[in-house]
Amino acid sequence: MANEYDKIIKENIEAVFLPVMDKLLGIQVDMSEDIPYDIQVTIERKPDFIKRVINQNQSPYILHLEFQSTDEGGMAYRMLEYRALLTRKYATPVVQFVIYIGDSTPKMNTRIQQENLDYRFVLKNLQDYDHRTLLASDVPEEIILAILGDFNDQPPVEVLRTILQRLTQLTADSIKLQKYIRQLGVLSRLRNLQYETYQQIKQMPVEFDIETDYVFVRGKEAGIKQGVVEGLKEGKEEGEKAEKRRLIINMLRSGQLTNQQIATFADVSMAYVEKVRDSIDL
Repeated sequence: MANEYDKIIKENIEAVFLPVMDKLLGIQVDMSEDIPYDIQVTIERKPDFIKRVINQNQSPYILHLEFQSTDEGGMAYRMLEYRALLTRKYATPVVQFVIYIGDSTPKMNTRIQQENLDYRFVLKNLQDYDHRTLLASDVPEEIILAILGDFNDQPPVEVLRTILQRLTQLTADSIKLQKYIRQLGVLSRLRNLQYETYQQIKQMPVEFDIETDYVFVRGKEAGIKQGVVEGLKEGKEEGEKAEKRRLIINMLRSGQLTNQQIATFADVSMAYVEKVRDSIDL
């Protein structure tokens, strides 16, 4: 599952590189250069994203980003390993960020302190950023990330509706629009919003075979499953309520308990006991 999220981030990162640097990380980039992703010494590692950044009046450095949908306990050791390999290969300072896109608050350790070693990386949680900042972009790949931001108590359905409206406004090519819709569907799972996304897509005036698309079939199934669970819960509650009513009727007909005693025993209000009394023949 995590590979699906990684795939989308890696597909879109070139388009959102500069906005992410500025809006999320507070880094200004005058110019950047591609460098090889594979780092091979006696082991091989492939970072999510690396660039050589060249700014005026500043020494060049390697910018390294990792995107995490899971709260990995050993992340600090993995990031330290990346840093050592990058520094050894390029002999250039390395600046590292982990951007967390999961649904919980990350608890991962960002620092390693040992004798003769003090290392740390910067952790950024996408949920800490106002989704409206991402929605204001004119870059579809950036707008999609709004589903992972802070909704500021705005209903998720409204956020989804706005995301889809912005994608439709900015994407004339129907093939690209379908790609963005599918990507949004995958990312919606990180916020448990796949069914809501499915419902919003159904209302869009676009040529999209939503009933057979894998992403949204999963969303529909999730909605059906949720409905079944809620139905079972309601059935159970109704059954318990009926059982309690029968118990109250039996106690009333015994004539041995007061209404207050029956209410206490059945864990209901006096008013309910009286309502049951009025509905039966004693």
